[in-house]
Amino acid sequence: MSKPVPIIVPVYNTTPATIYTTVAYLRALSKNPIIVVDDGSTRKETQEALKLVEEKGLVVVLRKPNGGKMDAIRVGLEYAMKTYGSRCVFTQDDDVTPVPMVGELDELLSRHCAQLDEDFPVMTYPTLNQIYVLRELVEKYSLGQGLAELGERVRRVNPSYDVFKSYLREPNFLDRVQHVEHLVMTLHLRRATGEGIWVNGTALLWLSTGLAEVLKHHSGEHGGDDIEMGVILRKLGRGIKFSDEISMYAEFVSNPRAIVRQKIMWNYGAYRAFFAHLRTSLRDPFYTAYVSAVPFVAIMLLPLGELRAYVALLGMAFLLAQMMLVATYLPGKVRDSFRGSVKLYGGLYAGLIFLLLLAAYLSLYGNWSLLSIPLVGIAASLVYLNYALYKANEGERSRDRRLGLADLLIYTGSSAAYLAFFMPLGLGRYIVRKAIMEKLLGKKEKTYKILNH
Repeated sequence: MSKPVPIIVPVYNTTPATIYTTVAYLRALSKNPIIVVDDGSTRKETQEALKLVEEKGLVVVLRKPNGGKMDAIRVGLEYAMKTYGSRCVFTQDDDVTPVPMVGELDELLSRHCAQLDEDFPVMTYPTLNQIYVLRELVEKYSLGQGLAELGERVRRVNPSYDVFKSYLREPNFLDRVQHVEHLVMTLHLRRATGEGIWVNGTALLWLSTGLAEVLKHHSGEHGGDDIEMGVILRKLGRGIKFSDEISMYAEFVSNPRAIVRQKIMWNYGAYRAFFAHLRTSLRDPFYTAYVSAVPFVAIMLLPLGELRAYVALLGMAFLLAQMMLVATYLPGKVRDSFRGSVKLYGGLYAGLIFLLLLAAYLSLYGNWSLLSIPLVGIAASLVYLNYALYKANEGERSRDRRLGLADLLIYTGSSAAYLAFFMPLGLGRYIVRKAIMEKLLGKKEKTYKILNH
């Protein structure tokens, strides 16, 4: 008999309905051990939810002082390896419901575990918006009765707290925007390349020894913890596998202010991980292309045309060199998995090169206004990207995982917002927190926060 694949769920001050639904759903779907690691939660409502799922025998609850998500995963991993000796563990956030697209969850996890090895110690999956399936899952697996019992218990410690408030709400436009963003980034781009590209912290299947190795190198900081995991994997010369046989439906934040805060935090985390592992990041085109987007936009605002032209060309030459440098530090087996990624990103780079060549020419010899320069290159990049997404979308039968024309337009708009708004603010936050607050004033920010109360 094959060993189980324990499911590790770190929890910190999570809303009680979210905890109960996540755990009860997992128990209905899986016979694998479920290990909930309470990372020092202080909310009474959260504690009541943990007590309920523990009393019902749905999970094992490990309690520890607050130390962040990575520390909680480390505690869960040590318990899983000592108790079950499992080859693989499945880590997921406390607001995620894994939905198998084919077969049973346990069978898929066992089969995917067999596909992992030292070169590819992790498998990543697409992340989608839970709002589109939550009501259906609550009804299908009869979770309503348990939620009602939870509501009664929570009211004993907080009479004014409503467990059901906004939980089973109808989706809005912001839900769709976030759904499309994740659909593109965590499913269709990976499907187009045939490679994991990067890890996302929502849910991952790990070779136990591989996760232990990554955690040894991780800073433990919460902002960008998943991005840092991806950089560490590349630093160690490891690859990332991808499967679309399971969809991870996560609870997304539901109000504009929380969304803005979250996206700024994500971009702050990207820059934090980049500078924390600078040497590895500089030789990896995928991470460097992301964090260098803001400086490239700033190039267009330089006062002298000649300066814009030369800096732009130098920057693109650097990014193209990185596409070739990937081969210098990755083992052959891992390097081969990058071919689709190089093809996709190479096409995007080609569009950007055209943009910057045009910018250089017009800066030196033309009279066009600055605002007209980026249009052709950006259009070329978007056409190429949308074509790749269209091809990756062919044959998709699941309604929640298909991309329509309106979705591609939504993604184009959200990408522009990222580039013009969220990424510069994330970089600014990094400069303020790391360069000023920590380096000069010695104050360290606690970034392990719950955004969606």
